[in-house]
Amino acid sequence: MDFTQLEYFRAAAMLGSITGAARQLHKVPSNITTRIRQLEEELGCQLFIREKQRIHLSAEGKNFLGYATRLLELAEEGRRSIQRQEPGGLFTLGAVESTAAIRLPDVMAAYHNRYPNVTLELFTGLSDEVTESVINWRYAAAFTDVMSLPPELEGIPLYKEKMVLISARDHAPIHGPQDVTDDAVFAFRNTCSYRRRLGKWFDEGHVQPKRIVEIESYHSMLACVSTGAGIALIQESVLQTLPGAARVTAHALTGDNTIADIWLIWRKGTRNTNLDALIGLLDRQYPSDS
Repeated sequence: MDFTQLEYFRAAAMLGSITGAARQLHKVPSNITTRIRQLEEELGCQLFIREKQRIHLSAEGKNFLGYATRLLELAEEGRRSIQRQEPGGLFTLGAVESTAAIRLPDVMAAYHNRYPNVTLELFTGLSDEVTESVINWRYAAAFTDVMSLPPELEGIPLYKEKMVLISARDHAPIHGPQDVTDDAVFAFRNTCSYRRRLGKWFDEGHVQPKRIVEIESYHSMLACVSTGAGIALIQESVLQTLPGAARVTAHALTGDNTIADIWLIWRKGTRNTNLDALIGLLDRQYPSDS
């Protein structure tokens, strides 16, 4: 096993494609395939499930990805430590979609310009999925809504995002869960912390939602709500950026459900020069809302 094999495996795993990995690494696909098969032979297991032009991680591959990522990061960290270099090498981040779209474009651009030796990767997902990827070593750090911080992680609070309940414009005023008992609820999968926040709001009012409809994007969520089909919980900053926001009414919430706390999180004991550089940049460019 060598670092080249680990690098090829990780690129293919993150992109879900041998061709995509070859393009990113400036190699021919056959080279990527050969080195990954050599790695599989050494490990004695199949890391990928291969389906035509796509590949998917096997159970063993999902488990091994975290170790491969950490080994690559440790190798790069060790090289920089010996050579006393500026931040550099691979730096993989995760983020919830809303934060990636609203808060991070300027941050990522500034980081790239300031630290050109860093290969910066940003992947998005729902809050629990992003957090789990940090725990499993897939991401070095992540921006996510934190309701409670897992014991394996540490981090810093960055932003406070106001949450609002949206409905069709002709909906009656909403003061509490009792005002939406006849409405469907549009929400992301149950790995989304915003969905849990909305669930707490219903629980506090001793009301059960009529029906939960899972949605894959904010645009779909807004379109469904605007027709009068139901309600949804969304960040106010995201709503303001969506085309068609004027077709819905935003209702203020009360209590702990009003604010989502966005943190930068990482595994305990893994803070390094790349992460320190990002934290320093965030401190200067986006002072904490706390």
